[in-house]
Amino acid sequence: MKRIILYILISVYFSTAADFSHKNILIALHPQQAALDLSNGKTSTSVSALNALIDSYNISKVEKWLRSADENDVIDGVDLSKIYRLRFAQRQPNQTLQKALSEFSALAEVQSAQKEPLIKIAMPLQPFVPDDPSFSRQWHLQRIQADYAWALWQDSIPGDPDILIGVVDTGLDYTHPDLQDAAYINPGEDIDGDGLFTEADLNGVDDDSNGFVDDVRGWDFAGAGENSGQDNDIRPPSAGNYQILSHGTHVSGIAGAVTNNELGVGGVSFRSKIIATKQSYDDDVEYGYLWNAYDGILYCAKMGATVINCSWGSSYGGSYGQDVINNAVQNYGSIIVCAAGNDNTNNDDHHFYPSDYDNVVTVAALNSSDRKASFSNYGGVIDISAPGVAILSTIHYNAGAYASWAGTSMASPVVAGSFALLKSWFPQENREWLIDALLQGADSLDNLQSAYEGKLGAGRVNVFNPIAQRIYPRLKISDYNLVLLDDNGDGQLSPGESAAVHLQVAAKKNWQDAYGLKVILSTSDENVTIVDSMAEWGYLAAGRTLTNEDDQLIFRLSPSAHLGPLEITARFEANTDTERPYSDRQKMTFYITQNQKGFPVSAISVAKPLTA
Repeated sequence: MKRIILYILISVYFSTAADFSHKNILIALHPQQAALDLSNGKTSTSVSALNALIDSYNISKVEKWLRSADENDVIDGVDLSKIYRLRFAQRQPNQTLQKALSEFSALAEVQSAQKEPLIKIAMPLQPFVPDDPSFSRQWHLQRIQADYAWALWQDSIPGDPDILIGVVDTGLDYTHPDLQDAAYINPGEDIDGDGLFTEADLNGVDDDSNGFVDDVRGWDFAGAGENSGQDNDIRPPSAGNYQILSHGTHVSGIAGAVTNNELGVGGVSFRSKIIATKQSYDDDVEYGYLWNAYDGILYCAKMGATVINCSWGSSYGGSYGQDVINNAVQNYGSIIVCAAGNDNTNNDDHHFYPSDYDNVVTVAALNSSDRKASFSNYGGVIDISAPGVAILSTIHYNAGAYASWAGTSMASPVVAGSFALLKSWFPQENREWLIDALLQGADSLDNLQSAYEGKLGAGRVNVFNPIAQRIYPRLKISDYNLVLLDDNGDGQLSPGESAAVHLQVAAKKNWQDAYGLKVILSTSDENVTIVDSMAEWGYLAAGRTLTNEDDQLIFRLSPSAHLGPLEITARFEANTDTERPYSDRQKMTFYITQNQKGFPVSAISVAKPLTA
């Protein structure tokens, strides 16, 4: 028998879900063997050896597997009417299933025994919706499709706590419930090895020999004030005026707030750890200036940060800052992500550092319409753009816990968190590969705002694309029209008439090829009957297009159909026999009116069938 298993779309490389039932097995009797008498729900049969095994495995039910099969359904020596499902009273481990299959198949009356496959529908990818109460207010996560990227992990937890995000900023409120478990604990200074910051860790010794004593959870490069020394407390004691000293806490929450913890908000990276440094004085409650910021970059790089976020800058750079960046990149492999600035100026003419240095990823800010935020800098130096308006994230817990802010400071950690999530899916890939993948996967913005074409980088970050395009094809209806089949002579689609839908489908370049491609039409309109619902195309290579003119999709309107819009859904399925099946739904709208797409008709766009 051919075994057919349909995987749900979000099956991925390392799916842990079983593809077979742990409560049922199937057995097939030899064709010459008499069928089992299962009247009155019996579990015993006329075969004593079979009964003994049924009893020994506590089988609670025996039933025909194919109710519609009869004695005529014999194929390749298998009588389909004599395949039976044996149901265990309880779920069985795989070892028990294998033993049962071996023993049942050894019976003289039994031709073969198999596990029963779990048949899962191929369905469009559903986003992962975390239980963080304010997730619905985090529009930026949906816009960059972080929720769809998270869904690719399927039964596993998205992200990776071993991926470290450096946040060089005003510090971190590590007492915040949404950040407590996100704060990195330096194992080299965690004396008791409990993964927590405790008094036992403060032994006054530089245990990991990195030049910083007791830097259990980062380092305060500024201290309490201008005349104080540095220390290991990265938490500003207050949020400052206008929560200015919460800047680093807000940035950290965007990139790495603990997700799916039934608290507040989620971070893009889902569960990466934050290495935070504090670059502001405790008493600078008015401006929150950063001191020794480039030292913070180097510290995070040497601590192993995959990505380092810099939501700050200055119009003056100097060569030393570039040297620090180059060192962090070349010797430690860090990805440095920088905010472009909030002056609404062209960085090509008015520089802003470190965003305008070489070897960094520079980020501009967008509003909820995917247009440049009014304040955001722009220019050829921009590498990528990200949401940066009304971004809800964490602030000091004693100052309100959460707030929505705007700025390229907010856009930058969206990208930093995306890099961390991408790294968790592709842990073996290096800095250059990750940057290329994220930039190539960005959604284009050029058609939205011609005045900034080429000045907002590769487009808006989309963290789903660079993962998904290495798993799935991406298909899009690039054009569609109707061919009238029984036109009454007016050249219009009218109630009571039939039409064929002609589709042109494009497979996006740089995604996967589509195999076994088919499309299935459906509609919820009760006045429409889908006469021929499926067209099968077979193979479609990435970057190519095809049509269904040789395999028509046909629908018929009832005489009572109303004039107006008619919505029809096309469901695409491909690669269904692989570990990564593809399914997607796209809608088409036709108008039962003189203004329908493709009408008034021409000899090219509408054809009538030949009649005898």
